[in-house]
Amino acid sequence: MKCVRLISLMILVVGVMGCGRRSSLKGAGAVESNIAHPAAPQSPKAPKAEGSDQQFFSDFFAETDSISYHGYDVVRLNKTVHDNEIGLDIPVSYAVVRKNGKTRAVFDGVYFGAGNLTDFGLAPLLGRESKQLIVSLTTPRAGRHWVVDLSSNTRVLFDSFDYNLGREEVFLLDLDKDGVSELGLLLTAFWGFGGLAMSQHEVLPMIIFKYDAGSKKYRPANPLFAYDLEGIAKDASAIDPEERPVSSLPIEYLGKRLGIFLRYVYAGKREQGWEFFNRTYKLANAGQIKARIREQFRKEPVYRFIYRHRSTLARHS
Repeated sequence: MKCVRLISLMILVVGVMGCGRRSSLKGAGAVESNIAHPAAPQSPKAPKAEGSDQQFFSDFFAETDSISYHGYDVVRLNKTVHDNEIGLDIPVSYAVVRKNGKTRAVFDGVYFGAGNLTDFGLAPLLGRESKQLIVSLTTPRAGRHWVVDLSSNTRVLFDSFDYNLGREEVFLLDLDKDGVSELGLLLTAFWGFGGLAMSQHEVLPMIIFKYDAGSKKYRPANPLFAYDLEGIAKDASAIDPEERPVSSLPIEYLGKRLGIFLRYVYAGKREQGWEFFNRTYKLANAGQIKARIREQFRKEPVYRFIYRHRSTLARHS
């Protein structure tokens, strides 16, 4: 089954190459279909996150089109949507949650060119006593991920689109060893920033989400764990402020500095981050780059959450 899922992902990647955009199902005409749609593995696209007990959403995906838990049925369905922009009918998949024959939740709306992949499963994220529903709708380099409590009337504990996040995979860690899993997702707000190459993954910091029992939601928590700060002083000191880029397009120069800067900022160390960036970024366009960074922060949900709740996160660290 793993081989079948890998082959299906390769087929999807080939199908979407050249499309160059991400579509939404909102407003599209859709016809439900029972055509089989094999799922594909959600391969991690990032360096290994901290923590020896790391797992992934994909470790818990069901290899069937339906599962049942607490009287709920979770079913993968298929349909065709018409994309008005390209004038084609596109086969896509989605998931629904049903109880007593009634639909209680729908997970839909992510596709790209040739289609998408829909996966779900049950994972003991909040401890061994219960399991939570995890759902992923993915396309190459993009996705939307949910955590749902089926024991509490399909309460959504996490939706990656609340924070404009979503690659193909979700990392599972237990950083504080309390038996409750943290979620890790890559932040893509600075992917390709300032002409950076898409292969420059140093500007994709891992965002850690911790479950908050009070709000019954997963919330950003990098400052709580001082996440990704280990070794940062050494990495920062290795950057030569007098270095000059060797080409007319200084993407490597920017990438090295921006990557370290973002590690500081998302761990709650914004002042240290700006001190590092101001000291090491000496090109003539420094003012323009800093203005663009600040503009990005103004609309980036994780940054806004961290610095709106900075004092609370600091008290618990």
